[in-house]
Amino acid sequence: MEFVRGGLLKDKYESVYERIIIMLNFFEEWVQKLPIISYNYNDSYLYLLENQFNRIKTNCDNEKLLDVLYLYKKCIENVSNIDYNCLIHGDLNFGNILVQDDGRIRVIDLSPIIGCIELELVRYIEDELFSNIEKFDNIIKFIIEENHNNIFNKDKLLKLLSVDCFYRTFDSYFLGDNNEIIDKGIVLSKKIFNWRYKNGFCFISKGN
Repeated sequence: MEFVRGGLLKDKYESVYERIIIMLNFFEEWVQKLPIISYNYNDSYLYLLENQFNRIKTNCDNEKLLDVLYLYKKCIENVSNIDYNCLIHGDLNFGNILVQDDGRIRVIDLSPIIGCIELELVRYIEDELFSNIEKFDNIIKFIIEENHNNIFNKDKLLKLLSVDCFYRTFDSYFLGDNNEIIDKGIVLSKKIFNWRYKNGFCFISKGN
């Protein structure tokens, strides 16, 4: 076990935009270290999504969640043809990102899963959006439109951001989180989905 002197990223830097820049710079190096491995459905992110969706259909009685289940299904379909060929950390949320006293980023509590580069970014971005939902439009625009980082595919990132926000919201229900957290997750999931639609990153036919 190694002792790390430092603190959580969100406690070290107050500005959400400063944190995003720091993390995008970190990810640019981090993703190049991710091992490429053979795809295995049972160890993949897609398996987690589809397994949870099937569980929801038989074990969820929250009407607000059930009302957005069709959107979740659409989001899962959107990511079903993505190449998942990297072994990623799997859960780079606020609580797993540390800043050492010398400024270097350290990550803890791995939850390895077969995913892709964009998926590695998603949990961090979700936490920024969830914690600063009143700044949603500015933050998502800053990430997608205003930065010139070339480490991720924007369309793929938005698809995964959309589906994973639904995933974590439904997961909150199964973990027993309070209705305030679940309701906020639903709001954020819809905001991401609607932003994608408004900005031409997804299409819904009138029959759906």
